[in-house]
Amino acid sequence: MKKSILFLLWSVWAFQGMAQTTTVSGSVVDEQTEEPLIGAAIQVVGKNTGVVTDDQGRFSIEVKKSERLEISYLGYKTTIVSELSDNVTIKLESAYELEQLIIKGVRAAPLAPVTQTNVSKKQIDDNYVGQHPIFMIDRLSPSITSFSESGTSIGNYGQIRLRGIGQERINFTLNGVPLNDMIDHGVFFSNITDISSSFNSIQVQRGVGTSAAGASSYAGSVNFESFNVSESPEFSEVQLGAGSFGTYRANFSTNTGVNEKGFGFYSSI
Repeated sequence: MKKSILFLLWSVWAFQGMAQTTTVSGSVVDEQTEEPLIGAAIQVVGKNTGVVTDDQGRFSIEVKKSERLEISYLGYKTTIVSELSDNVTIKLESAYELEQLIIKGVRAAPLAPVTQTNVSKKQIDDNYVGQHPIFMIDRLSPSITSFSESGTSIGNYGQIRLRGIGQERINFTLNGVPLNDMIDHGVFFSNITDISSSFNSIQVQRGVGTSAAGASSYAGSVNFESFNVSESPEFSEVQLGAGSFGTYRANFSTNTGVNEKGFGFYSSI
């Protein structure tokens, strides 16, 4: 009789124990993309019992109703789940907020191990009289010589040499955009001679340096930076000049600055 009672009590206890255990299944996904996370760890809190998600991000584990699950994955924040149910979807949040990073080899920093000459806006204004850009940097940077077909060193076609090497091996860019001709790698400003009035700065690098995409920079590189609307105040100005043989120059520039909506306008004619 005693054995029967003990067996009955044991059966009730086992039935209750089985009733307290449930199977939890579901999937683990990325919170933003909802892509399945393969190999995510699902562990019962306080125990060494656990499983990992399969190649579809799914899992199945037996737990007691009073227990909680800890879900972890490399690069994501660990999550504790207490409300357990079947076919549950667990979304993990990334532990890192990465901002867009753009790496450009356009200009060398002041302390970079690159032989360089930086020409400021003030230096450009002090030396610019309407000449072709390559004729202007001839006066502002060492190791540069220029040649003018017209003999004026102002307009028309011209050529430049840096460290004795022709312009076919000099990388010219404007705000990082290549300017060298795609066929002969020369650089021509004959139709936009007055472009220098819109330059904010110039950097001349002698040697391979940190030039961007474009022509081979065996001789060096010349990077022109255009006028920056956001960094300059509102203004309008007129420049008038006269030279030999009845030549003259007139230039009008205006800048609106950037308004509250982020729009701005600059023009030089």
